[in-house]
Amino acid sequence: MAGRLVSQADVILGQKIKRLRRLRGFSQSDVANVLEITFQQVQKYERGVNRVPAAAIPALARLLNTTASHLLDIESPRQAAATDDREVMALQAALSTLPENSPARVQYLKAVAALAAAIRAASDDQLAANITDNTGRVSASGVGTTSSVIPQSARS
Repeated sequence: MAGRLVSQADVILGQKIKRLRRLRGFSQSDVANVLEITFQQVQKYERGVNRVPAAAIPALARLLNTTASHLLDIESPRQAAATDDREVMALQAALSTLPENSPARVQYLKAVAALAAAIRAASDDQLAANITDNTGRVSASGVGTTSSVIPQSARS
């Protein structure tokens, strides 16, 4: 592919793959093994140097625990740059303090999933209307209160 210009979509897709791979704790070799390619090829995908083949998208989505449509939903460079993984890392750190298979861990995961679903379903204006006060209570449908799931020390 000598002389091919790198498209912004290739770069953004590669960045998304890299971000999700790291968040899920996979190495480039792990991804390469699933796709039956070399880790160098994964590096090229992540840099946007080589285009990810359409046939690889479903396998990548399964490995990265996402959907093909999410992978292919190419954000603008401004949106991609605005993505801040610090919050995700904080959630993972909080989760790592809970013992495997504990009821508290299950509650935590259910609460985070319910909150994410409520946020995704609501527009910014609707979400603002759902926030009742600064006590951590959210009135979004299906979310309930955070006080029964998230300790006061973890809320901010």
